[in-house]
This record gives sequence, structure tokens and C-alpha cells, in this order.
Amino acid sequence: MELKLMSEISSSIEEGNMVDLPHDVLEQLNENDLSPPYFFQLSTQSQLKSYVSVKQFTSDKNTIEIPPWLYNQLCIPENEIINVKLLNNIPKGK
Repeated sequence: MELKLMSEISSSIEEGNMVDLPHDVLEQLNENDLSPPYFFQLSTQSQLKSYVSVKQFTSDKNTIEIPPWLYNQLCIPENEIINVKLLNNIPKGK
């Protein structure tokens, strides 16, 4: 699953590598019978990448909420389009 979502800074997510995704993403994951945990690769228009998990599915439609530190790491302005790719071949830890 690959999505293009508008980035938005979220001050409610301060630490960790978690993001907030829209509810329709969760619906797509459920339709495809994919179970948690969910990990995603974020990539910017300048080809910088980071790997995140999801904190919740409550952001506005077509929007990904990202912690401020991740904005700095990816060097992106607010409201830039970010590519979000589901990583579904990660083995679960033991």
C-alpha cells in the first residue's frame, strides 16, 4: 500500500517515531486483512526517508501528522506531500 499524504506538524506527538494517520488508512489495512503492528516508510520529494509506526488513526483525511523533530530530520516544510509506504514483510520480534 502506497499513499501520498499532506504533512502537518503535530505538537501532540513529541517523542518516538510514531505518526497519526487518517482513519481510511486503517480501513484499507483491515480490508486487506493486515494485522498490527504497522510500520511505514516515509519519503519526501527530496528522497529523504524515515521509518515510523502509527500512534493512532485520527488525523484529517489525506493528512499525516508528524512530530516536530521528524520535520527537522526530513527537512520538509509543513503541507508538503509525503509518500507513505506500508512495510508488511517485517518479522515480529520474539
